[in-house]
Amino acid sequence: MADYVLEGFKWGSSALGTASGEIDWSFATANLTGQFIQFDSFLTGMFQTEIREAFDRWESAANIDFHEVTDAAANQIRLGLSHIDGPNNIVGQEQNSYSAGSEIASDITFDMDEGWHLVNGQLVSNGGVSFYDVALHEIGHSLGLDHYNISPAIMNAVVNPAVTDLTQSDIDGVRALYGVLPGVAVATAAQLANGQLDFLQYNTSGHLATSFLTQQSFWKVVGNVDFSSNGNPGVLTQSNGQIDLLNFSAGQLSSSLLMTGSYWDVKGAGLFSGATNAEFVTQSSNGLIDFLGFSGAGKLTTSALTTQAFWNVVGVADVNGDGHADIVTQSSSGAIDLLYFDNFKFVGSNLLPGNYDPVVDVADMKNGSAVILTESASGVPTELVFDGTHVSSLHLLDSVGLALVHASGAAGHLFA
Repeated sequence: MADYVLEGFKWGSSALGTASGEIDWSFATANLTGQFIQFDSFLTGMFQTEIREAFDRWESAANIDFHEVTDAAANQIRLGLSHIDGPNNIVGQEQNSYSAGSEIASDITFDMDEGWHLVNGQLVSNGGVSFYDVALHEIGHSLGLDHYNISPAIMNAVVNPAVTDLTQSDIDGVRALYGVLPGVAVATAAQLANGQLDFLQYNTSGHLATSFLTQQSFWKVVGNVDFSSNGNPGVLTQSNGQIDLLNFSAGQLSSSLLMTGSYWDVKGAGLFSGATNAEFVTQSSNGLIDFLGFSGAGKLTTSALTTQAFWNVVGVADVNGDGHADIVTQSSSGAIDLLYFDNFKFVGSNLLPGNYDPVVDVADMKNGSAVILTESASGVPTELVFDGTHVSSLHLLDSVGLALVHASGAAGHLFA
């Protein structure tokens, strides 16, 4: 028995389990339908942030492609405000039009008489209703989900304060409509307790497809980098501050370059300054970052120390697709912050909503997206597909009982 109820229409093809296609949505800036009050004249800041997060959450659960655009009457989903029925009754509503099972347009309105205010950083009504939950619920209707009341869910007809995220019921329903968003084929590596490396390749379904186990043991893997920008990524290892750059062929060691000197913990490497060789990212125990440049012979040539401290660096990749390396950091509570630098100068960041298991690898997909790999305390790895602005999907990978390490670039080269 299905644990969801469908309304009988969806975006894209009316056939169940098919992708949505691109769905343009906007904050209403004009009273074009006769019921909207200008959205941006009343709901700003956290209101818009929580609506964006609600769209992102649904997009992470199924094969849906939302796209925020400038407001226009022809947009597929428009969100605005209205005096619906006074406080403490209907807090939001959705109206739609469709033809032959395919949705054409959807209007979502929120009751502006609910006394929305911030409590512990979250928007709630005077009656204690979460604005984020209401946004999730109404977007669920716009996707084609009807009310379901057999078990607690976002799509319950009456708000359940105990439900603060999509439940399995909600996820099952939206996947019945649009299918599961495919993952990304990704290569990475794991390191055994004895130092051996196992290079792994996962397919788009998250299943382990191929592996190469090295015959030798190595220092702790701390990153990977195409040091000489020649298309041959190597694996960065470190022991007692020393750094060794290893290159592999068919899963076996082909060369080694030992860097002169001893340094802070290496966190990864990439092209930050436009120099011939990539810079190594190191971090002190108090969060300072030092960008180190080395000659082709492994001799230190440059050092650029940040003036401010950051969360723990967990990876380096071009996560926004601008051709420059970015830094992925993570807090002790699991929050992920993406740091952007211009010639070693910190210029901005993108804090992802939510908390995640510890990040163990970041793979640059070269198309404006990246894959962030996390691993739970029980050893279950998860693939987070990042589209340049937010995490668009999550996929569990086959657990191999090994500790994944930062070697996606080098591992990907082995399987190319």
